Amino acid sequence: MSGLSKYSNYRVPASSLLESVIAITIIATCLLIAIRLYVQVLNSSPSAVELKMRLAVDKAYIELQETQDWEEGMITQPSFRIAKRILPYGETGVRQVVFTVLKDQDTVQVYNYLIEMDDEQL
Repeated sequence: MSGLSKYSNYRVPASSLLESVIAITIIATCLLIAIRLYVQVLNSSPSAVELKMRLAVDKAYIELQETQDWEEGMITQPSFRIAKRILPYGETGVRQVVFTVLKDQDTVQVYNYLIEMDDEQL
């Protein structure tokens, strides 16, 4: 018991209320900044649906180049549709290909491409 009595009289100076409030304020500010950055990163990254739309448009563009199908049309996907339009672009043999992504009758995204056509394709 003599060993314990030596430590019983030792007192640690307690932190003041002001120091505790300052520490909590600093921690809360850091947490607020971290949450804002996290939300900003989540909002800036494309969703899975947007990535599927972009992939479907890219596939349609590659298929257009391979098959040389210059007819306007509609490509139907499970959750959206892609409207394809071919427009003249200037006096040269260049054509503008416009892919419009539609979801529930609303235009979601428009993708524009330029394709140079050979003389026999005109």
